[in-house]
Amino acid sequence: MRYLLLTSLLFLLVACNQSDSKDIIEKDKMAAILTDIHLAESYSTLLKDSLHQSGDRNLDSLNALYQTILGHYNITLKEFNTSFEWYKKHPSDLDSIYQKVITNYSIMEDSLSKLH
Repeated sequence: MRYLLLTSLLFLLVACNQSDSKDIIEKDKMAAILTDIHLAESYSTLLKDSLHQSGDRNLDSLNALYQTILGHYNITLKEFNTSFEWYKKHPSDLDSIYQKVITNYSIMEDSLSKLH
């Protein structure tokens, strides 16, 4: 079951879905979601157990993190995938989203550097 959700996520990211722009997640929310997803993917490489070496993604943990992120933003996997597919077909919008993701990371980095 754990791998089913992850497999579905990866499959749907590749699948071609059509959607009106009114049905997609708005840019700022999508940037926040992607910021969290990419952080989760990085974090999952740090988790080490008897089955996973450091540097390998821990898919069990990553699956749980995806579910938590989607729940936090109150969206379904289908809504996320539909929106991501729409943005992939509109690269200028996707670029602006990833500019916001980069900005989010810069803000996090600045906050962390102030702690040390």
